[in-house]
Amino acid sequence: MKLIKKILLETGKLVLFLLLMVGFVYEASEFIQLKRSEKAFPSEGQLIEKEVVRGLFGSMSYFATISNKGEVLDYSVELTKGQYEELTPRDAVQGILKKGQFHSEMDVKQETFKNWIMMIVYGFYPFFYVFHLLRKLDSVDAIFYRYNKPLDRAATFLLIGGWFLMLLIFYGTIGKAVYNAAVTYSGELIEKEAYITDGYVSPGGRLTAPTYHLSFKYLDTDGHIRHMSKQMLRSDFVQPSSTMTIRFPKDRPEYVSVPGYSWKDGFSLLQTAEMLQFALALGMTGLTVYIIYFMIKKKKEEQLKRVQKQQKQQQRKKRKKRRRK
Repeated sequence: MKLIKKILLETGKLVLFLLLMVGFVYEASEFIQLKRSEKAFPSEGQLIEKEVVRGLFGSMSYFATISNKGEVLDYSVELTKGQYEELTPRDAVQGILKKGQFHSEMDVKQETFKNWIMMIVYGFYPFFYVFHLLRKLDSVDAIFYRYNKPLDRAATFLLIGGWFLMLLIFYGTIGKAVYNAAVTYSGELIEKEAYITDGYVSPGGRLTAPTYHLSFKYLDTDGHIRHMSKQMLRSDFVQPSSTMTIRFPKDRPEYVSVPGYSWKDGFSLLQTAEMLQFALALGMTGLTVYIIYFMIKKKKEEQLKRVQKQQKQQQRKKRKKRRRK
């Protein structure tokens, strides 16, 4: 029975290794193809229309509808903030062709980042699986045994560094949300009527509620038409082909908010993916504080035991001296 369990366990490990290696090889090939396309297939598109995509907590991405080789693409490409602010309709947008699809410079950066993240995710287990197999070789195990302490320190450093990096990312997201909220509701606020052009609902997950999105257009203070797709609360979601009131700071027309909130909005906010991130950040912070407190307490207890041990040893020595006398 034990042999069967061991065989099944090792088979499961091998199958997981192979599946993750398939994912790793796929992401690596996509990364290589992307880099080759940058050199071999540079391309240029013409901007037709640009749009801001704004999250519920103020995060912003910038997209554009473009034409390539005289044909309007049926998908949007992402722009940098600088490109969004500088480019106007009919301006050229630099990019590449990958598998016949146009990709902007920002698309390339985002895909490169995604490839690296996914390669790390897919490669994490296979790396340690190979490491585990190598440790079974006597010659390799002897090397690891010789450098055991430096390797343990390196592994501990990577583990702690990864933990605090995740905390830094979480709190960076929180800080950005606070900054966006401060900008959105500060200064002179202008109210405008926005015309809703489209709307859709994305289904939620097990821990998150569905998300509501509206696309609309409005005039800024200079009379320019702006296009935006914004994540909304359920109470603010209205049907397309209608209008709604929006407001934004006079000098920041992309920081759009919808006036008026109900008590139900608080419950809706708690079910968002962003609030789940905030909860994870708080939980990780609490766990970090507890671990640090536990380690300091343990160190103090060890120091106290050492002091008490030294005191007992000194007392024994004194007793022996008295007996000799």
